[in-house]
Amino acid sequence: MTLVSVVIAVKNGAEHIGPAVRSVLDQTVRDLELLVVDDASTDGTADAAREAAGADERLHVISLPRNLGPSGARNAGFSRASGRWIAILDADDRFRPQRLERLLRAGNAASADMVCDDLLVHDVAAARPDTPMFGADMPSIIGAADFILGNLPDPDHPRRGYGFLKPIFRAEFLASAELCYDETMRFAEDYAFYVDCLLAGARWAAVPEPLYVYAVRSDSLTSNHGAADLERLCRVDERALEHPAAKADAALAAALRRHLLSSRKRERWALFIDQFRERRFGELPGTAAFSPRIAAHIGACCLREAVLRSRRLVGSFTGRLTGRGVAKPTDR
Repeated sequence: MTLVSVVIAVKNGAEHIGPAVRSVLDQTVRDLELLVVDDASTDGTADAAREAAGADERLHVISLPRNLGPSGARNAGFSRASGRWIAILDADDRFRPQRLERLLRAGNAASADMVCDDLLVHDVAAARPDTPMFGADMPSIIGAADFILGNLPDPDHPRRGYGFLKPIFRAEFLASAELCYDETMRFAEDYAFYVDCLLAGARWAAVPEPLYVYAVRSDSLTSNHGAADLERLCRVDERALEHPAAKADAALAAALRRHLLSSRKRERWALFIDQFRERRFGELPGTAAFSPRIAAHIGACCLREAVLRSRRLVGSFTGRLTGRGVAKPTDR
């Protein structure tokens, strides 16, 4: 039996999958297989993965006939995995050479079902050094309530949350709990899967070193989501609140309710914006009246947007008066 199966779910990633493939095959742990699940790519992703692997027979490409999204593609990889542990890697990210060795050692020592490390954040568009996502704040054990609270939006750290973590999973645990990704989700699918694991009783250990290089791109799925995506995220929390584990743990239930309220506020605001842009004005009051807290949140967001718009208009007008602005032909 293979020690580790690494699953890369990818669609049209020919440009950057090479370093991801090499980072897996160059691990200090040699007893592994790499499953690249080509999610109906049209840009030669499979060939790029094979070229990066060279003659290394540990690479296996699974070509899907139709696009299933990240959840469906990962499930396809999981179903083919033969390893005692299963790791996931995004196609534009990479492992540092000793990552799997370090996580396996920690997982076995802690008898864990999930093991993760800190993330080394690589901003593709910014010319600055890579930095750990959590640093000294990285915990050694992540419980269910802690995980939920660790995903609440933080204005001071907008790209920081436990849902970004990429744990490895004990395959026996996933099989016994019959766990897989929710294929209806194409946003926050990791959050939903991790919640399911924790509700099933997973013990999640973490090491402080940043051994997973996490690429931040402005066009990533994580940074582009709408009301429908957020509605599905709300349903994750709603279902979790009905789970026996949440009913028996007051702290976990409270954390889920906090996360649900936060997600619902974002969902209602996104829906409100969609309705406004599409001139569906008659639907706006019903959206805002979802609850008093939602109404207050939408009111605050509207006020903030009005202030920002006023500032932009004043700045543009002032710039023209002082000669700093350049009038467009249509302004003359």
